[in-house]
Amino acid sequence: MTSNGATWHRGQPADDVSVVSGDTYSVTAFVKEGTSGRCRLTMRNGDLAEETHILGPLGALAVTNQTAGNAVLLRQLAVPGGHLIYCTFTPNFTGLMSVGIGPDSAVTGDDITVYFVQFEEGNVPTSPILSDGVATSRAKDVLTLSAVTLARLLVEHNQEPELTTPPAPGLPGWDDGSSPGGSMIYNAELGGVDVANTTATARANCDFAAEIGKVYLVVFDHLSGPAMATYISEGGTDYNQGTLSPGETGRATLWTATGVAPNVSGRQFTGGETSTFRASIKEVNMPARQDGQQVIEDLTVHIEGRMTYAKLNTYSTLNLWELRNDAANRIGAKVDTVNGTGDLIAVQGADGVLTYTGDTSTWAPDMGVPFGVATSFSTTETAVAERGGFSTTKAVSGFPYLGGAALTFSPESPMTISSLELRLGASGIDLVQELVA
Repeated sequence: MTSNGATWHRGQPADDVSVVSGDTYSVTAFVKEGTSGRCRLTMRNGDLAEETHILGPLGALAVTNQTAGNAVLLRQLAVPGGHLIYCTFTPNFTGLMSVGIGPDSAVTGDDITVYFVQFEEGNVPTSPILSDGVATSRAKDVLTLSAVTLARLLVEHNQEPELTTPPAPGLPGWDDGSSPGGSMIYNAELGGVDVANTTATARANCDFAAEIGKVYLVVFDHLSGPAMATYISEGGTDYNQGTLSPGETGRATLWTATGVAPNVSGRQFTGGETSTFRASIKEVNMPARQDGQQVIEDLTVHIEGRMTYAKLNTYSTLNLWELRNDAANRIGAKVDTVNGTGDLIAVQGADGVLTYTGDTSTWAPDMGVPFGVATSFSTTETAVAERGGFSTTKAVSGFPYLGGAALTFSPESPMTISSLELRLGASGIDLVQELVA
């Protein structure tokens, strides 16, 4: 967008948007700094020629004139390629409105690059909607934390002894490298000697001691040479982990040992060349029960943010989060609404036995309701607390089998997460009690 000599010069979609007085809408813009170094976002009531502005230097925007309605600047983020601007707008009129953006400059030729501007209902901006400039819709945003990502977070934020089994003779920590065909040497740090493979048919194999039933995080890093294949093998069967490209690091997988002495290996595609890779292995206590043994007995999920749920006259549910293997084995937290009131409920299902623990919350149905919730799960009890509200527990029997289930946030209404904390061990019970203090 280029200025023609006035600060109000801007570009806007060909079609205006329809708004209702008092309703809240979200506006998202992705722009790249131009010659002006500034930006102006304008919401305009064309019938009355009234405008609300968010303007200023990129990274330091501010709400100024608000004659068309109230604007709130939520955040400004400098990201690769430009700046993301998130705000909400509540009009003081009902009718059609235009949304425009420009370089906020009175100098002819000053410009700014606009990748997109998005206007949507609700007070929580969502991810970009590809629309070609016309109104459209798409499925709600769902945030999923994969089992591999969760495992890596647990390893990186090691809190021994609650989090992992410390390395000991015969038990792995991070590997310290090996030579082709040799056995790994273990200590508790990532790194070690590289493994080189020089033919297309031979592999660089590294055995590692594993306990049946335990879970291991295996990470491959490519260090030099051409692309190569990676494998985890056990009992004579190869499990292909895909091609490791030059410079690629952090190729991770979760491995549950079913037999002794598995190994990781790398193989080249072309003979006579040398590729070098590193394999790092860490035993990790996932928040999941393994058949025949209890890997972890305590998991607490602490989540804070803002949620939106309507005042309903019938039963409905707002799911805050869920870790679900199947209907019989799952844990989670939700808000049940009956006649407009909100009950905070923790759910724990172990082998088909479902336990619901909760009480009436302090929340009133609205948009952007702040919340803080901690839910703690163990083999003997479930505890749940609302920040500034209640805390309660209920006895359970057993921890659910969650396998490789992902931690999923999938609300029926918009929700923003400002803080997410996972605690393993008994310290989570203290957190539940702290929330109500």
